[in-house]
Amino acid sequence: RGQVTRVWLIAAVATVAGVFSSLARGQEDRLITLASEIDPETGSYPQYADVQDEYERALDKGRTFARTSQALAGVAGAFLVTGLVLLFVDARRQARLESGATARRPHRHRRRRLSVGRHGLMEVRF
Repeated sequence: RGQVTRVWLIAAVATVAGVFSSLARGQEDRLITLASEIDPETGSYPQYADVQDEYERALDKGRTFARTSQALAGVAGAFLVTGLVLLFVDARRQARLESGATARRPHRHRRRRLSVGRHGLMEVRF
């Protein structure tokens, strides 16, 4: 059950990272639009001073979204690596416990037999 929870947690964090990545891309598109809009009255591109505030707000938002996306992607990656390591460690521990338990478990259903084999030699069967 814990493994399933980890998988869903990784998927959720990765999904949120993807959402923030899309938001950052949206801000990038907004910046391109601001820089390439043509004023219909004059037919020229806007001066930076005219759109500076809006441009810098969009730039700050985009950078924030990008950093958040990168941080969440790193967290999802760390969860993934940690989950895989714990999965392998648990599997090895379980295998070691099972092999040790079978080696120490007495076989009650088998009886030892002592018989005389070929050529008159004693033979022990387990």
